[in-house]
Amino acid sequence: MGQLQKLTGMPAADLLEAYGKYLFPKLANQMTAMSLNFDGAIDLLCSLESIIHKEVIKLYPDAELPSFDIDKINDNEILMEYRSCRPFAHLAKGLIDGCGDFYKQNLTVSMKHCNTDTDFHTLIYVRQT
Repeated sequence: MGQLQKLTGMPAADLLEAYGKYLFPKLANQMTAMSLNFDGAIDLLCSLESIIHKEVIKLYPDAELPSFDIDKINDNEILMEYRSCRPFAHLAKGLIDGCGDFYKQNLTVSMKHCNTDTDFHTLIYVRQT
């Protein structure tokens, strides 16, 4: 990441978000191939732990995935609690932005980092407008 930052002059957070946005359509194609269909971005995001991550673990049993606790505020708003041993919350934000683009839905995404000495913890608020 350091070399890419030097080459582009972009902060690591921006690079991770851009990569997540680029990556989402490729992951969406895999979900479609597995017959995983969702009504839209909020529906998919609410299914991260219960459906998507379970399928990923079937394919990659040793994967160390982040965890997401999802609080559905209403049909258009969720609060996601991201926890990981890796500092990739900005990658998650890029994936969320890519998800909105994929479903042609305008999403507003904001983050609050609450990292500790032992893990990376970020609150991610998503609103479909």
